[in-house]
Amino acid sequence: ELTFREHDPQEQERRDKSRTFWKMYELAEGFYQQNLGAPVGGQCREYLEQRKLSPEVANHFALGWSEQSWDKLRLFLERQGYSKELGAECGLLSKNEKGNIYDRFRARLMFPIRNVPNQVLAFGGRVLISDEPKYINSSDSLIYKKGEHLYGLVQARRAITATRTALLTEGYMDVLSLHQFGYENSCGVLGTALTPQQVKRLAGFCSVVELLFDGDRAGRKAALRSSEMILLAGLRCRVVLMPEGEDIDSLLQTHGPEAFEE
Repeated sequence: ELTFREHDPQEQERRDKSRTFWKMYELAEGFYQQNLGAPVGGQCREYLEQRKLSPEVANHFALGWSEQSWDKLRLFLERQGYSKELGAECGLLSKNEKGNIYDRFRARLMFPIRNVPNQVLAFGGRVLISDEPKYINSSDSLIYKKGEHLYGLVQARRAITATRTALLTEGYMDVLSLHQFGYENSCGVLGTALTPQQVKRLAGFCSVVELLFDGDRAGRKAALRSSEMILLAGLRCRVVLMPEGEDIDSLLQTHGPEAFEE
């Protein structure tokens, strides 16, 4: 049934602004990637080596590095013709109560978050050298709502469609480890509880979801909540329980895919 809606004179303005935000995120992705390969990214490269993450996977997921600076990205965006106010509005920069605008991500390993059409619309960042929260994401914006997207879905889409099965996990590094060990149909929930919108997005590509959450009590509770949501959406669901104290990354890197398969 076709429905009709009133013409919205602001719709074109929102579309234009969305295109601007996507361009800014694309530029920021290149900026962070360049940092990772430069001398300033040495500490981050060491961290990736310690985590035994291959350069191929890091490159495939376009990982990057944000320097421990308050204005490097802000100045870069301004040189490209984008104001700091626009940077704050799209979630790349932050604004404090005094009105000062500064880089949102500092001293962090950067994970670009993409939509299914393969546009960068947000970042996740893991801190390496300060006592700030371990992970932060871009704030919600015109182009990004945290509960609507899945990390790595664009990289996993082809394998999910081929197998009709999605491996769903909690963390960024878990997704990267799974892809490194050949489980290319895996994606992550972006550090939040699974949402109906994320389940609906997955349902467009598969009929089975396998949940790979941590083996601790919180992980098992999250898996139970998520499985109910998945089943109600008409998908089949399996919950793979990790051994107590293990997560996907530690199990694969320490004991190999054989232990993971078991």
